[in-house]
Amino acid sequence: MSDPTEGPIEAFVLGRVLADLYPLQSETLLEDVRTFERFVGGYGGNVGIGLARLGVTTAVLSGVGDDGHGRFIAKTLAAEGVATRWIVRHPTLRTALAFAELWPPDRFPLIAYRFPSCPDIETLAADMP
Repeated sequence: MSDPTEGPIEAFVLGRVLADLYPLQSETLLEDVRTFERFVGGYGGNVGIGLARLGVTTAVLSGVGDDGHGRFIAKTLAAEGVATRWIVRHPTLRTALAFAELWPPDRFPLIAYRFPSCPDIETLAADMP
């Protein structure tokens, strides 16, 4: 994983990362959605990017699958200035996904795909700095 940061890390964020898939059609049941846009999600992804945008030298500690979604997450975090050297790429588990429905103004149900397990749950103490 790449690491765009220099100097000491000011904030380590330990948490799940996943690919959020939001529909481009609002007020549409998931089974009727035709197109989605992908974003980095999960506590680790959201807080890590938020801190980096505020100028805090940040690293995310988590896990992704050795798949396109995992590479997307690492690439996006790095582009946002987040250190990714502590994101473990799991060799067999797939990166977690979450699909959403958009029912403005206040209903946004999520369906997470994290079974039977996912890489961020399998992160070990030995993977941490």
